[in-house]
Amino acid sequence: MSKTILTIAAAAAALVAGSALASTPTAKPSVGKTSTPQQVAANALPPASSVAPSGQPAPAAAGTKSTYAVNGFRSATFGMSEDEVKAAINRDFGIGADKIVAQASPLEGTTALAVRTALPPGPGEATIDYIFGAKSRRLTHVNVVWATGPTPTDAERGGIATAGLQLSKYFQGQSWQRFVQPAASQNGVLMFGGLDPKGAAVLVETDGIKLSVKGKDGKVAANDPKGPAILHVSYDQDVAHPDIVQIKQGSF
Repeated sequence: MSKTILTIAAAAAALVAGSALASTPTAKPSVGKTSTPQQVAANALPPASSVAPSGQPAPAAAGTKSTYAVNGFRSATFGMSEDEVKAAINRDFGIGADKIVAQASPLEGTTALAVRTALPPGPGEATIDYIFGAKSRRLTHVNVVWATGPTPTDAERGGIATAGLQLSKYFQGQSWQRFVQPAASQNGVLMFGGLDPKGAAVLVETDGIKLSVKGKDGKVAANDPKGPAILHVSYDQDVAHPDIVQIKQGSF
């Protein structure tokens, strides 16, 4: 299991438990010599139409901001069948059935439909996986991933970091039932995690990006990321009750 998936699983667990991952304000993405990450995030908000999950604001009292509801990604909403998701993919991206790849996960018992398409603000093409539950066979999860080659340039790593900041700023601008604090590891950053009133969640993480880290001695040093740079946005219908094959408690 990749470090990205492990971190996302930890973030989801923190959301469900009502806790917040520890903030790491001294570890910040390095996105360029002339702009700080804060400046990039402040000046480069992505269009809502390119990255927003499908969702409708929940009712709220007058004068207060609505709590955001995560219903899926674009016009593909949770609970859809495979045929309905194929139609949604065609509406959203103009991709026909012959370009959609069917996949399966023996480990979790889920199936998926995968497509590749250009999707701002991420650099280059994104891979979008629409995942169907092991029992329901309905859409329960969507992963959107941008990834560089195995040996990216500093500029390519910076492009992933910038897109991650843009997306996290977009989601931070919504009103959430609960959210987790940004947290950094040696190679990546959990940039955002938000839970809606129904238990659906959005998580944004980057991996393989350059960070400026303040050590215990107070000195600031840049990390040396290895492998590809990755931006992962995850939309989950119910983080507390995933529709996957699990061993029954007490069976062993």
